[in-house]
Amino acid sequence: MVRTLPGFKEAIIADYGYAVEYSFIHHTEITPALRLRRTENVFVAGQMCGTSGYEEAAAQGLLAGANAARAGKGEKLLIPLRSNSYLGVMIDDIVSKGTDEPYRLFSSRAENRLHLRQDNADRRLYEFGKSIGVLSERKSILLEGNINEAVKIEKVLDKSVIEGCQAALWCRRPGAEAERLVELIPELASFNKDIIFSIMLDEKYSGYIRRSLKRDESRRRASSVSLSSIPSYMEIKEICWEAREVLEIAKPQTLADAGRIPGIRPTDLEGLLLYLAGKRSTWNSSSKKGTER
Repeated sequence: MVRTLPGFKEAIIADYGYAVEYSFIHHTEITPALRLRRTENVFVAGQMCGTSGYEEAAAQGLLAGANAARAGKGEKLLIPLRSNSYLGVMIDDIVSKGTDEPYRLFSSRAENRLHLRQDNADRRLYEFGKSIGVLSERKSILLEGNINEAVKIEKVLDKSVIEGCQAALWCRRPGAEAERLVELIPELASFNKDIIFSIMLDEKYSGYIRRSLKRDESRRRASSVSLSSIPSYMEIKEICWEAREVLEIAKPQTLADAGRIPGIRPTDLEGLLLYLAGKRSTWNSSSKKGTER
């Protein structure tokens, strides 16, 4: 194929390969609003932040552009929440941890990924989109209608009973489907089926979502937890092997320090807390036995 190109008739490919190299700004110079810390009106996005990928660059560009406009008008800069959007996950990772290789956003980076779904994106991000001014009047009216319809569906589920249990609880059963739900509750027939399905998923995952939000709050409170009692991270089975190697080299003193290390994910921080809790439980048990003697 290469030899069919003009000027490449006798081309010889020594080795196939792919590589991209580019410079980027250190994460400590970037605020969560994607503004450079030493400036008043310079915002960055994409490869300048150390990311790789069209989607990552597009999402950052949306936030950086909106905040640049707000800065120009003297308005407060907005920051997406990690717990409520993948954009918030990416921005938090970039500015708090940095990266030693091109950053890509994976669903595994999000602690609350059962909540960060495509079907509820309009309800999750409506207020944020409205606040940064990226919604047209037509889109705002459409999304407000969807949100109002979702609220009405939730009210119907709260007051309805199916097979002896509340309809919302019925939605959590394995195999529960929107079509069957509408058959059992005819009042839902006039509502959008996609929104009904989304509300059913909210109910199905509600326990996991609440637990995730509680863990997020616990992590914030536990950020000052000392890690100095850990002799070797290589023996901690609650975290992945890659995290053990990184932590063993860095030797962070607190949980907050560990969270700022590139390559350390929220699930690794949870693993460290579990390890410390188990270790403390073992120590307390041994102390009680010693006292009884």
